[in-house]
Amino acid sequence: MTSGSEDKPKKEPSAVAKLYSSIATLPSFSSALIFPSTKPGTARVVVSGTVRDLNRNTRRKLVSEITVAEEGKEVLAEPFTSEVSDGAGLLVQFRDGKRWVQLKTVDDKEKGKRFFVEVWSSGRIVKSIEVTESHKAFYEDDWFGSIVLSSDEEKVAYVAERKLPDEKGPEKFVFRPDWGEKFNKKGAPSIVICDLESEEIRVLKEFDDLAVGAVQFGPKDESLIFWGVRTNPRQYGILFCPNRVSGIYQSDLEGNGLKLLTDPNEASRSPRLDAKKETLYFISNPIGGPHFTCGKISSISLGGKAEIKSVLPYVETPGPSDFPGLFIDRIPINGIVETGDARWIVVTNTWRSRVTIAAINVASGKVVDLCPKVETGSWRAIGVHGTWVAAIRSEPGVPQVVHVGVLKLTSDSASIAFHSIHAPSPAPPPIKWRTLTFPDRSSILEAILVTPISPQPKTLVKGTKPPLLVFPHGGPHGSFATEFYLYNYLLTRVGFALLMVNYRGSTGFGKGGIESLIGRVGDLDVEDTQYVAEEVRKSGEVDPDRVALWGGSHGGFLTAWLVGKYPDYYKAAVLRNPVINMGSNLAQSDIPDWSLAEAGIEYDLTQPPLVTPEIYASLWKASPFSVAAAVKTPSLVMLGSDDRRVPNYEGLNWYYYLKGRGVDVRAMMFPDNGHALDGVETEKHGFEALTHFLLEFVAHKLGSVAPSRGPGDTYGDIGE
Repeated sequence: MTSGSEDKPKKEPSAVAKLYSSIATLPSFSSALIFPSTKPGTARVVVSGTVRDLNRNTRRKLVSEITVAEEGKEVLAEPFTSEVSDGAGLLVQFRDGKRWVQLKTVDDKEKGKRFFVEVWSSGRIVKSIEVTESHKAFYEDDWFGSIVLSSDEEKVAYVAERKLPDEKGPEKFVFRPDWGEKFNKKGAPSIVICDLESEEIRVLKEFDDLAVGAVQFGPKDESLIFWGVRTNPRQYGILFCPNRVSGIYQSDLEGNGLKLLTDPNEASRSPRLDAKKETLYFISNPIGGPHFTCGKISSISLGGKAEIKSVLPYVETPGPSDFPGLFIDRIPINGIVETGDARWIVVTNTWRSRVTIAAINVASGKVVDLCPKVETGSWRAIGVHGTWVAAIRSEPGVPQVVHVGVLKLTSDSASIAFHSIHAPSPAPPPIKWRTLTFPDRSSILEAILVTPISPQPKTLVKGTKPPLLVFPHGGPHGSFATEFYLYNYLLTRVGFALLMVNYRGSTGFGKGGIESLIGRVGDLDVEDTQYVAEEVRKSGEVDPDRVALWGGSHGGFLTAWLVGKYPDYYKAAVLRNPVINMGSNLAQSDIPDWSLAEAGIEYDLTQPPLVTPEIYASLWKASPFSVAAAVKTPSLVMLGSDDRRVPNYEGLNWYYYLKGRGVDVRAMMFPDNGHALDGVETEKHGFEALTHFLLEFVAHKLGSVAPSRGPGDTYGDIGE
């Protein structure tokens, strides 16, 4: 006999939840270390990545060790995968390929967080230097974070948060800005030098009005070369924003004698040196304006007069098969590859509607696409060591597969044969995809159409043809590529045809392509998306009576615009952290210049302007709120409580307004999530919510009454 009520039976997960769990636990790879053997063509490849733990709501770090021969053609043993201990951070290899230095963070129950510089050799720690008293947390991001060894391999330089003295009284309330989205409450970055022999720790002095990162040892290890971004009059959000007032600087090892090496009128970043540390290479682009535009690569000879020379210029208007210009955050670590008289820079670059690995000849500026076969999807380099390159390949229906190859370089040619060394097993069921072009409208307008391979009646959506789900990307200066996106793949498996739109203004189509959208947001991007949707809708491949829409950030901006301008076209809409009112977003976002830049209004980063009634009126006309009165499409708004880029009140105002007008609008708020809504639990429940919402309003034929569905309800089996 039991007391009280009996335990309720556990509710069976929905078909959508089961589908998510079956795919979301596949690993995602981010970097690789390559340890060449003394035997030619043989190497040990250590691939790092993460996997979602759906039970613990966390991402667990994994490494897979793979030994290959014949330049990757032969895998000598099955990959051995193990979990990385928490707190393992950036690392740098010694030249012998057997040792490395790693940054380590430890959570101590009594002392709080502790920080260490560790030297590893053949799988064991040979030295551990505690640096907790010298600074706070390590910077490990792609902008400030770095770790580098001196030429004699006796010192290591890295970047960490500056330690402030304990403050009491009024001083503890002094405002200290951070770098916005993904950098919440991080302290000022500082360069740290650790002597691996003496264990001496030296934190460089703070520079006036300058935050520093991406440090390198200069020629003869007598100086430091690093990226610096201006902090006065304010610190603007840095994530995805390489247009800040920034440059490449040099100082001595104490931080004295600071000098700017690059053009003060350009935003420069990602300093990299050749093997002899005689030449500095870096990326630059205009200051201000669109947040992500076409970049260029320049060089500076460090042995004499510091003259800036062009390596790879801007590309204004590329042809359909031409190199479309440089669209990257940074040059990879070890990305400058030299053999004999050949010197090339290896990068991962957006190339129209795909991502590929390209080699750039530093002498001629010639660019070679190392993975030119469009049908293979997209490629990303995740590790370079000498001429060895580790890469991941994926496509809309194929998750990441690890490849490795050896570059063949001459002074005029570059090539590589990649070989698969690690793939998901078992492989998930396939889907169909292809890239669409629209030459009658624009040579730089493209889309990627992904469709189910299963017979439509066997999917959750049912019907004879798949509904069309239109998906414009964020940015607006971002892009979709022919690679694996979890949500997109899953929605296609549910039974939707997914249309990923690269409207004009997307990256990967030249500098002119970016600039074509400036001053025309809320117009050109809206009409490009609608045009593409209509072209596919009338193609006969999809159900023309079942068209829905979803997007995040600027994609949410476009979603709101489209349901306001075409209120009878879309049967449902999902908006993730959308920009709704560019004028109000200007006042709260970590990137206030975004609104004015996209509207074609100058924003001086060194002297932020006041927002006049005239400016606000111009921004209002470009904002979705200007057409909100026409909206009647059922909508789901998904928001992050900690969003710094598009504060959640933007989406809440949309929700409140539509709710007051009687529109079927719903809202979700995800705690402890920023703009990307990328927490493990958020991703899981977010996918289930948006999918059930779309099924409720789109899965049924036009004119029928859609029954109310709950997260635990099922819609039948998912076809294979």
